[in-house]
Amino acid sequence: MSRFDAQIDVVRTAMPFRVVGQVQGISGLTIEAAELPLPVGSLCRISSFGAQSSIAEVIGFKHGRTLLMPLSQLAGVSAGDKVENIASARRVGC
Repeated sequence: MSRFDAQIDVVRTAMPFRVVGQVQGISGLTIEAAELPLPVGSLCRISSFGAQSSIAEVIGFKHGRTLLMPLSQLAGVSAGDKVENIASARRVGC
C-alpha cells in the first residue's frame, strides 16, 4: 500500500463541480429541493432573500427530490431559494 493511497482516494471521491438546486418546500424541519443530485451527508448553503443564508445537510431522497435537514436557522427560507453544495459527504478512515 502506497503512502499516497489515502490522498488518491480523496481526490477520486471529491466533488470538483458546483451543484445548484432549488427549494421546493418545507415540512417541519425537512427541506425538499429539486435538481440537487448530491449524496447523503453533503453540506449545502441555502441563499434566501435579503442576502440571508442557511446551512443544511442532505439526509435522503423522496419522489425525485433531495431532503435536507437544517443545521442553522430557517427564518426567511422560501420556495425557489437557491441551494448549492459547499462540502461533500464527510468520510472517516478506519
